[in-house]
Amino acid sequence: MIINKVRAFAPLALIAFCSVSFAQTCSSPTTISSNQTLNNLNNCGTAPGNGDTTIGTVCGSNDVTGGVHVFTWHYGGANAPSGSITVTPTAPYNPAIFVGDGADCGTAASGFCDGQSDSAGQTAETIALSGLNTANTTYFLFVASTAAGTASCGQYNLAVGTLPVQLQTFSVK
Repeated sequence: MIINKVRAFAPLALIAFCSVSFAQTCSSPTTISSNQTLNNLNNCGTAPGNGDTTIGTVCGSNDVTGGVHVFTWHYGGANAPSGSITVTPTAPYNPAIFVGDGADCGTAASGFCDGQSDSAGQTAETIALSGLNTANTTYFLFVASTAAGTASCGQYNLAVGTLPVQLQTFSVK
């Protein structure tokens, strides 16, 4: 009897785990870390993608098409970030990337852009991290597109430069 209940709930637990672990939406942004590379992401709003299709505008005035992936990180103020954030698409995807800051994703999406890159065509988009250094700030990266049609979402790789961390506690025993 107990085994049957476990079997019945196992698929539900797996679905719940997957949706939380891989959520990249405004309500559940994915935290990125220093020198991280994420491959084969897909921000289309339908399978195999998992993009947030409720975001229509980012950084106040940039209309986006297709699904949006949302990533976040917090800069505490110690050491400066370096390198860049780069999104490299697989054709036909034409990405645009935006970085905003705020108390939450919605605030960042509707506010001023701290950085953006939107080149024509299926080219890599890059934002330098050096200017994203306001102490005690939560940043949000939006991977989207401003293109129409099949180029509005798709598969891409994400590479992150150095995002310094702040020492929270230190003790010697």
